[in-house]
Amino acid sequence: MRIILFLFSLLSLLAGQAQELNCRVQVILNANTTSINKAVFTNMEKSISEFMNLRKWTDENYAPHQKINCYLTINITDAGKENAYTAEFTIQSERPVFNSTYTSPLLRHKDPGIPFEYIENQPIDYADNNFISNLSATLAFYAYYIIASENETFSAKGGQSLLEKCNNICNMVPANLNVAGSPAKGWQASQAMDISGQQTRVGIILAMIGNSNDKFRNAVFKYHIDGIDLLESNSKQALDNIEMSIKEIYDIPSKHYIHKHFILTKADELANLFAKESVIRRKKIVEMVSGIEPNISGKINQGLGL
Repeated sequence: MRIILFLFSLLSLLAGQAQELNCRVQVILNANTTSINKAVFTNMEKSISEFMNLRKWTDENYAPHQKINCYLTINITDAGKENAYTAEFTIQSERPVFNSTYTSPLLRHKDPGIPFEYIENQPIDYADNNFISNLSATLAFYAYYIIASENETFSAKGGQSLLEKCNNICNMVPANLNVAGSPAKGWQASQAMDISGQQTRVGIILAMIGNSNDKFRNAVFKYHIDGIDLLESNSKQALDNIEMSIKEIYDIPSKHYIHKHFILTKADELANLFAKESVIRRKKIVEMVSGIEPNISGKINQGLGL
């Protein structure tokens, strides 16, 4: 009996300490190189996967079925220097929908030109209050951001503490950081000022934690909790609430990348949700979506059969 109780306690402890992410990592080599053993990239993929999935990022207890499904694709574009690489990181995540097997997309973000160093079989180290490397800082940033983005959909401004951790990483990275001779951009607040800077790590975080975007964050929360999660029980009310959330984003005077990214991520979902609605309603959705992100006008028109 004591052995059974011990095993039960151990299993409960392990379940209580379960990590937050179920991150599928893929490293793709698109750089021309014959001097590097391809096994290096296999080991890189394994090391990054372990870093994302085995580390405990928050104090919350996640059961195995609660882990956040996410995807990290690292497209190596330059491998010309020993142990030094440049890559485009693509981050994707999805959120479960209440009482459904459907998952709703949350992130579809690309971060290009990231220089980093990787030494095969050497652990990737990270500390919240000490900069160690551009690779670990970038991975930690997106780990926190993925979790924060999901938390934002379950409670109003629910990702605040983790967004602040992301901001802390930005502040922690040394100014004018170079990695094997390549500048590590996307961390400094001065880089967030122009349109292209809005898509940087620092640009995203400064926009998210700024009080001027509370309306956007609240709209994202209501889109999911009063919309997506209500689809199975009351689809009419759910669609009304989703439309209202889109309108709240549409009414924001100055559109930022975070607003556009949300619409780009949700485009296919919105097309599927409103495909059978009246022509008048579909045109209204197109007007609002296109007003937030004009580049998606053709896609949403086609998706809604207009």
